[in-house]
Order: sequence, then C-alpha cells, then structure tokens
Amino acid sequence: PLLELLHALTIADAQATGPAAWNDWKAGLIADLVRRVSGVLGGEPPPEPLPLRPEQIKLAADGEPAVLVRGSEVTVVAPDRPGLLWQAAAVLASHRLTVRSVNATSCGAMAVTAFTVAHQFGDPPDATLVTADLRRVLTGQLDVAQRLGRRDLVAARPTVPVAPPKVTLVDDASRTATVVEVRAHDAPGLLWRIGRALGECGLDVRAARVETLGAEAVDVFYVVDAGGAPVKDAGTRGRIAAAVLGSLAG
Repeated sequence: PLLELLHALTIADAQATGPAAWNDWKAGLIADLVRRVSGVLGGEPPPEPLPLRPEQIKLAADGEPAVLVRGSEVTVVAPDRPGLLWQAAAVLASHRLTVRSVNATSCGAMAVTAFTVAHQFGDPPDATLVTADLRRVLTGQLDVAQRLGRRDLVAARPTVPVAPPKVTLVDDASRTATVVEVRAHDAPGLLWRIGRALGECGLDVRAARVETLGAEAVDVFYVVDAGGAPVKDAGTRGRIAAAVLGSLAG
C-alpha cells in the first residue's frame, strides 16, 4: 500500500541524512502517525486527545497553580485563562528548552498542559529553576516577554532550503472551536511566538496538540474568540493567518 511505501521512504531518507535525523524517538513518532493515518483511512474515528494521568487530575482537582517536572515532561496546571500556553512555552524557551510535543486540555476550570521538552545544547537546565520560573509566570510575577526580549531566540537560518510555513484554518474539525493548523520548520521559541500571535488576535486556546517530526513542527490549536465562539468572519480568519505567519517570519 502507498502508506507503507511512504513510511519506508521516510525512514530511508532520514537514515541517509545522518544519525541526528533519525533515532528511536523519531521512529516512534512516525510509526504512531502511520498507525493513526491508516486507521482513519480505514474508516476508524480520529483518536481522542491523550487522557490525563491520575497525578495530573489530582493537581487540577486541587484548584491551585502547580508545576510538575519529571524527566523530559513538564506539566503546568493553572486556572484556565488566555495566554497561559504561550507564557509557559516562553519560560521553557528562556531556559533553552525545545518543545517537542504538547498535550493541552481542560479539567473543569483548570488548564492542564503537558510539554515534552529537550535541551538545545550543553547541560540541561536546573529543574528547580525552571519550576520556579513557571510558578512565577503563573502568578503574574514574571514578565517572560521582557526576558525573552533580552535573548536571541532567532534560530540560525537553515543551511538547506526548507518549506515555507503554512497556516490553515480548518472548518469542519470542531463544532465548538476554530482549528488552526501550523506547519513550520522547527526553531527555538516557535511555540511561544505562535501562541502570542494567537493571543494578540484576541483568541483563547482551548486545546492544543503539538508534534515535532524530524525538523518540522506540526502545531494544532483549538481556539475561540472573546465570546467563547468559533471564528466565522472571513476577514478575521485572514488576519489570524497573517498574524501567525508574521510571527514566524521574525
């Protein structure tokens, strides 16, 4: 079948590029993607969002801002509010942590966001410092945008041509939110730039799924307007796409 051939071609291409382009983690991501696509093509319903683990549900039930760092996973729990996702992503970027995947959802009035991260270079940052900064941003004691303004988060330009970023607003993926899909070459601070652009458009991110496949990021956001409704106006939708593309250009 064509899907299996594409899977094999992807593996061969990555392995030919070099060891940095292929490892067990990336192989697992691609295999999972192939499995899910195969299921949908076979008539199965799309997979549900990843379920919350018991410790994440407990943190949400406590009703207070909380941060849990376990290895490469960082869970942030806080009362749901606009800007929470990109502010937490900005803290991670300020500590030179690259976001590899995100599962963001709601549990009652609380937002639960689980980041899978990897450090960009050198020794990993002190988890205690990362936790402290995340707690400070959750309580409004840290202006993370100002901190990032003092650091050079613009990645070095790729040495080979890459596909231009693409922003798509999907009409029929959800009845309660507008789905914004962003495909772009992965770069430090990518998630916080996209999230900030959505926030500046007056949008609230209700859920998000972020994956990094090789050197490319595929970010999907479920957003609503200030009234809690999907965005229907064509002009507003165009401005959203333009704002996100603009955030990726600089």
